[in-house]
Amino acid sequence: MKKYFFLLLLSVVFIACGKPKQKVDLLVFGATIYSMDKDSSQHTVMAIDQGKIVEIGGNELKRKYSGTNSLDLSGKFIYPGLIDAHSHFYGLGKSKRSVDLRGVNSEDEMIRRVQDFNNVEKNSSSKISSIQGRGWDQNLWESKKFPTNKKLNELYPDIPVCLTRIDGHAALVNQKALDLAGIDEKSTISGGEYVKENGKLTGVLIDNAVDRITARLPKPSKEEMKKEILLAQDVCLDYGLTTVCDAGIDKDLIDLYNEMHKSGDLKIRIYAMANPSGPTLDWLIKNGPLKTERLHVRSVKYYMDGAMGSRGACLLEDYSDQPGHRGFLVNSRDSLRSLAVLLKNKNLQLNVHCIGDSANRVTLKIMAEVLGNDSTSRWRIEHMQLISVDDLKYLGKYKIIPSMQPTHAWSDGLWVDERLGYSRLRFAYAIRTAINKAGLVALGTDFPVEEVNPFRTFYAAIAGKVLEDWTWVDFEKISRYQALQGMTIWAAYAQFEENDKGSLEKGKLADFIVMDEDLLQVEEGKITQLLPYQVYINGKLVAGK
Repeated sequence: MKKYFFLLLLSVVFIACGKPKQKVDLLVFGATIYSMDKDSSQHTVMAIDQGKIVEIGGNELKRKYSGTNSLDLSGKFIYPGLIDAHSHFYGLGKSKRSVDLRGVNSEDEMIRRVQDFNNVEKNSSSKISSIQGRGWDQNLWESKKFPTNKKLNELYPDIPVCLTRIDGHAALVNQKALDLAGIDEKSTISGGEYVKENGKLTGVLIDNAVDRITARLPKPSKEEMKKEILLAQDVCLDYGLTTVCDAGIDKDLIDLYNEMHKSGDLKIRIYAMANPSGPTLDWLIKNGPLKTERLHVRSVKYYMDGAMGSRGACLLEDYSDQPGHRGFLVNSRDSLRSLAVLLKNKNLQLNVHCIGDSANRVTLKIMAEVLGNDSTSRWRIEHMQLISVDDLKYLGKYKIIPSMQPTHAWSDGLWVDERLGYSRLRFAYAIRTAINKAGLVALGTDFPVEEVNPFRTFYAAIAGKVLEDWTWVDFEKISRYQALQGMTIWAAYAQFEENDKGSLEKGKLADFIVMDEDLLQVEEGKITQLLPYQVYINGKLVAGK
């Protein structure tokens, strides 16, 4: 009898205790977790082990799992790590070590900033071999005219100076830089322009003309590049970006990213678009996609036109403020078609920079021709700032992904009506229309052209306004949830990574951000000032408290 009583007691104890808890690296609980999955699920508990989500659900998971580390985030809000679908990551780091010309309100102020930068560099331990800067925008100046290099020639006769416009599609260079590149009044170029006054070079170069200068400027050392990359990472992580797309880079930079990922110095994930230059393209074609835990290369970035601000975007009709000028294609139709066929045969992604409606038409027609019945290649149009209503049909029919940057509408909104006239504004920066036609949109910033801040992207997408009294893009604003999709799961899809990231689901990477405010409810006026409370990659804290 005692034996049976003892066995009964053991069984009661066993039932009461239940199964032992499963050990995981991190147990997160208490927060409202927006998974961004297909069901728009919300949860309160997430179990993470070896960098991935083991399970996500409600409080019942606290009885199932025991975390080596436990994180009580009561009152907080969790979202998937943010993805910038179009940026220039290395360009951001490089800009941190050059002259910042954003917001200068005159040519004189631009020169003063160059002088201040040069004075600081003179006192540093390293001797500079060139002066480089970025960010000026003549549309912000009273004259709205391009600058000239007259003052730069006087101040810096012996060192090359290259000051790139904010969009990267124009630059002001001094005579020393022109001499290094062998450019004079007789020089000609296809897909670009050497701006002249009275037959004399002003020092302003547009699109392909800029490349002739940058190709001759001194290159940074490997150690300098590493410092620039880490500077860019610090900024991005602080804003909650766990993946960035670096749009248009060469093989040496791809190799450096891979090396820094392996060493652990570089934590942020990178989706790299390869440049179509000979060695880089040859490498990608020969070896096919490269995918590591944090680096993914399977696409090529190609330019078809320039930017609206420098009137290099290729339009179907004349610029309203420059009759007789429609911009230009920076590459030929035949070259785009040849590249498209090559990439299609190798199952690689083609991502084409198209800003003007003419560039978009040319590119979409060629994409449609080459893709045929294929709807799986996920080719992309980068920017798509102006498109003809007649060409929207290509997006849905051929599953072409619009990759857009909402803050461009803010920046361009101060002058774009002068460029286009009001009649063409209806399908300018048409984000909602793009979603309706394509079913999704990949959202980014194009930093350092725009600020890194993804919360400005979020606000610009949902607010639908450029100025308080000017609401011409109201009909193109999207919902808060759509904006989040564009920065998470849709952006991941545009990178062939929706099975790894973009939503918080079982088996996916534990990349997430923690916020004090609910992005789906917070007052609009607060959005652009938000910063994450914490940022995690692979379930490890990489930024925040």
